[in-house]
Amino acid sequence: KVKTKRVEKLRPSTNKKEDTDEKKEPNLNHVRQETMAKETQVRTVLAEHQRRVREESERLAHVEIELRKLSAQEQADIGILRTQLEDIDRKLHWLQKDFNAKESAYKKSKEALDAMETRKRSMHEHLALMVLSSEKRKEEKLNELLANIDSKS
Repeated sequence: KVKTKRVEKLRPSTNKKEDTDEKKEPNLNHVRQETMAKETQVRTVLAEHQRRVREESERLAHVEIELRKLSAQEQADIGILRTQLEDIDRKLHWLQKDFNAKESAYKKSKEALDAMETRKRSMHEHLALMVLSSEKRKEEKLNELLANIDSKS
């Protein structure tokens, strides 16, 4: 039967039903070709879209790697600065302690200096009073001696 049908298809049909079937078959082939063409077009568009997505994904991965490098470098820089700040903080603490000790020593020394200067001034004043008093006594004694000499002569 299969062979017969093939032979019948090759012969021109005399039946209207057969004519319609033959018209449907080329129409079906045309639809299949259109469908296949659309599938090919969709696959091409999909492949292009996938290629662009893959390229974008690679570009984003590269950007992410660069950001990680920057972040790592930034973290390293921050670590270095923290270490330097801690070192400076230790030095400042020592310097502040040294300054406080020296300031305290300065104040004690200044007080001792001021006290010594006050004592020296006081002693100068006392010396001046002693010299003045001594000079007055001498002058009185000399006047007394002169008066004795004048009275005996």
